[in-house]
Amino acid sequence: MISVVQDSPCDIELLEKKAEIISKDFQNSSFDDPHFERLWFETYEYRKNFIKQNTVEDISKQFPAYSNPSRILADVKMLTGIDLSHSVQEKLDTLADKICTTTKFPTGIL
Repeated sequence: MISVVQDSPCDIELLEKKAEIISKDFQNSSFDDPHFERLWFETYEYRKNFIKQNTVEDISKQFPAYSNPSRILADVKMLTGIDLSHSVQEKLDTLADKICTTTKFPTGIL
């Protein structure tokens, strides 16, 4: 495997082991586990660098958890600080409130 971070060989080995655990845990459907969440957070830079240097096929093999949209949203949150899932839910709630009132349109204009 190509080195994807500028850390010592020991650090790279540790990150690779953590990535392997993530893959195994995802295959066992335990990705909502707090341990999985911690590993996902700890391997963020490693995964980000791997993504920059590899194809989609390689990324999918190395990190099958990306097939779950919640993992992509978790990375967006780490990268931008924005919880897209929460933001979208807030907007949908506002839209539902406006649609459910009989006198208002979603734009608020009659």
